[in-house]
Amino acid sequence: MGADTDRALYEARPAAKGILLQLLMPHCRRLSQLTIHYGLECMPPHMLSSITGLDKLQELDLVYSEAIADFGTLRAISKMAALRDLTIRFSLDPTDPVKLPALGGAFSKLSRLHLSGDIQDLRDVFEACDCARLTALNLTVSEAPTVQALQAGLEVICARVPKSLQEARIHLSDGVYSDGPPKSVSDIVQPFFVFRGLRHATIEFHDAPRTDDRDACAFATAWPQLTHFALTYADWDLDQEVIYLTVAGLVEFVQRCPRLCHLQVPFLDIRGPLPSLYTLPPLGLNSLRRLGFSELIGGREANLLDLAVVLDILFPSAGRLHFVTVKKTILGEILAASETYQPTRVLIMLMGAMWARRQGEGKRIANEGCRHRG
Repeated sequence: MGADTDRALYEARPAAKGILLQLLMPHCRRLSQLTIHYGLECMPPHMLSSITGLDKLQELDLVYSEAIADFGTLRAISKMAALRDLTIRFSLDPTDPVKLPALGGAFSKLSRLHLSGDIQDLRDVFEACDCARLTALNLTVSEAPTVQALQAGLEVICARVPKSLQEARIHLSDGVYSDGPPKSVSDIVQPFFVFRGLRHATIEFHDAPRTDDRDACAFATAWPQLTHFALTYADWDLDQEVIYLTVAGLVEFVQRCPRLCHLQVPFLDIRGPLPSLYTLPPLGLNSLRRLGFSELIGGREANLLDLAVVLDILFPSAGRLHFVTVKKTILGEILAASETYQPTRVLIMLMGAMWARRQGEGKRIANEGCRHRG
């Protein structure tokens, strides 16, 4: 088989996938959930419209299928009356009108929506959307030319979403250029602060904006009902002259968010003095079962035992650890890790020992009580 034939087959493959999809869909009329991972790259967008014939479909997830929908596909999806959960990647065509036609129908009944695209396209689509019943919003921003453009787009999007939103996630998959002073993470996502009843907040950026105690205070003040908060950065370059998020910031965060169960931050700055034990809240946050951070800034020089005591008082349920072995824990998780992550692994082990000590003491007291009653 010659090179020309190979090329012809390769170029025909995307259309072949679309034809296969069109042939399959009439036999899947009873489907209520459809997820496709991989395999639809380069497929002509109009061929996705065959899926919209599934009139009983309630959940549609194509974001990892490698297919890229266009506005025509979104309009076809809007006619899927049973749809309640949509996850899709899209790109508008330059020939699309500046003001898009309204997207009603299914969009007005969605409870969960995950859209992936550049910030301008996301903004344009939300201006055309009526998402009156949305409870969970997930945005994957593939491109934003500047921080200012990102903020402006988020403001428009958040204005089109019900204030009763329960879950929000924003993932910025690439770095963003700022043409002014560096922005803090809370400044960038401030449009989401209108959702006062938010329970789950996940913020994932490629590069790290400024992140300190003021951001922790801003998040906790805006979202006092939080049960889950995760802030992650794919890459960060820490300035040793800057103070980042500290234990004091965590204390304020948990005092303002008493229902918190999960707290994930990229780093914790422990170069300064820790809060005095006498200034800590009298009761720790028992609801918090997971506390995570990748890096302890200053962790190689700090007394990690002091830090473990403070965090154990603040979060008595966060140090759950059921076993420690030299082979798995010391050699496999601590010494095998890079120097950046070693202090965090040691801290987890110390907090685990304190938690295990309390568990053992509780069992001993309970056992003695049973013996006395017997």
